[in-house]
Amino acid sequence: QWDCILCGCCASECNKLEADASDYMQPFVFTHAYRAADDSRSKDPMIHLKPAIANGLWNCVHCQECVDRCPKGISSFGDIESLRVMAMKKGLNEGMGPAHAEAFLLDMVEGDGRLNEIKLALRSEGVLANTTKLDIAYNLMKAGKMNPLHIFGGEKIEGHAQLVKMVEAARKAEKEGTIK
Repeated sequence: QWDCILCGCCASECNKLEADASDYMQPFVFTHAYRAADDSRSKDPMIHLKPAIANGLWNCVHCQECVDRCPKGISSFGDIESLRVMAMKKGLNEGMGPAHAEAFLLDMVEGDGRLNEIKLALRSEGVLANTTKLDIAYNLMKAGKMNPLHIFGGEKIEGHAQLVKMVEAARKAEKEGTIK
């Protein structure tokens, strides 16, 4: 992250910016925000974290084009993920982005190990917001793309117990301070 030359390659290849740049800043901005927020000399990382959240931190679509195109090999995507983790640890977990991340983890660990897209939408946006999308749900069911019975879950994936152990070990290590 220290080698960023502000060339803009990450921004020119960003799928989110191409789709809608009105609510998202260029990936290199988040790289610099993370660099400043993670700096041990910074008295208050929130000075850099709050503007990052306000300017689309949770809107990254995880395409990782920024990583592929950077001539310096900088992972803006990794910095965005680190800022998100920092935000969650600081209690800045309001909104659909953090709710989506929590719902994803719940499906993996407490669910059957598969992403349950019906539950994900309900947990991320809430029941009321999803009632406006019933026409989309109907069309998906009609096309065979969505099974309403999946809301109840399915069989656990092979190796689910190991996945749960791995997540629990990571949580324990984080509490003990052995991982950041």
